[in-house]
Amino acid sequence: MRKFALIFAAVLLCTGVSAAGQIAPGYDEGTIQPAGKHGYELIGEGLQVWMNHCGEFQPGQPVQYRIEGDKIHIRDVDGKEYTCSMTQAQSSPQAAAANYRTGEILGYKVRRDTVEKNTRMAKVYTLKGPKLIYLLDYCGSFQAGKFLPGQMVQFRVYPDNDRIFVRDDGGQEYNCKLEGMHLIQTKSSDASGADRR
Repeated sequence: MRKFALIFAAVLLCTGVSAAGQIAPGYDEGTIQPAGKHGYELIGEGLQVWMNHCGEFQPGQPVQYRIEGDKIHIRDVDGKEYTCSMTQAQSSPQAAAANYRTGEILGYKVRRDTVEKNTRMAKVYTLKGPKLIYLLDYCGSFQAGKFLPGQMVQFRVYPDNDRIFVRDDGGQEYNCKLEGMHLIQTKSSDASGADRR
């Protein structure tokens, strides 16, 4: 096992990929700000957490975190983990707005849905994010065709609930159904097992 770990580390160094820069399984990304003399505030995707002083973090420092009960486990950029006690946590629209990603509408196809003799047409849009391609539909103005191929939008994803929130240039947010997502294919990517539908 140790031999494998050494080989893996060597491969990462040779390819210029930092192990600390990878998101650890089960972790999310966020940023930390000081909150008074004895605490920190962590902002994640749609989440705001206050916790006790449990490490030396710099204002705006990016970290990875996971929550277990009233404890939050935080990994810094060097991979060192701290276990902190949460004093308060809440869902935060401001935190969510700060964690949008930028993507591009690649296009759409029209799908016919039939439910109990009723037929409706759904535009299924393809949205390209930094790492993944998303398929989305049934989200307000998207169905009216107001978004066009090549348009840049901001979005945040909640795959556990099959929802994706998309924000247009005017700041209007649309709650869309997430129909699927898959990895952006590269020359070295294996297409098998990449889809989630």
